[in-house]
Amino acid sequence: MTTSRDPLTAVRPVLAATASHGVLKVHASTTGVARCGSWTVAGWSPLPGDWIDSVCRAYAAGRRIDELWPLTPWSVVAWDDATGVFHAQCDGGAGPGLIWWHEPGGRLVIASHVAPVVMRAGSATGLDPSYLVGQLMLHDPPTGTPFRGVHRLPPGWELRWRPGNEPKCTRWWRPEEIE
Repeated sequence: MTTSRDPLTAVRPVLAATASHGVLKVHASTTGVARCGSWTVAGWSPLPGDWIDSVCRAYAAGRRIDELWPLTPWSVVAWDDATGVFHAQCDGGAGPGLIWWHEPGGRLVIASHVAPVVMRAGSATGLDPSYLVGQLMLHDPPTGTPFRGVHRLPPGWELRWRPGNEPKCTRWWRPEEIE
């Protein structure tokens, strides 16, 4: 990847994308971008190159992808042209998760690192005093970042968003209970 003035690629993230009103723009993806039916999918994983094609086929078939690679780190962003829904999902615990910011009524920016998201959000973010207090109290909220309005999508969580609505994050992965 060449050096770019675009803040989403300046720090060389393994995955970075912007979604807004019918468009998914992928700025960086180590496994490339695939298109299947109405779905456009990009992702990151150390799995072989055809991995992203398998993910895309699963989305097009309406299958969940979280069961396909239970012990491998991965992150995925996807856009469905047919429904206008954006989806992001992280593995169940092996990977770092994703960082995201939503501009009310506008775009959603998501990346594998906080710096490109904060740079793209610009003056809309600032330091979040409550997060910093939590750090001093040795409490690390799983969805927080040091920046106001910038959130972490932890491993085992997914984000769904339709332009004009607020993003919704839910936890899909729960560790098996030990008997």
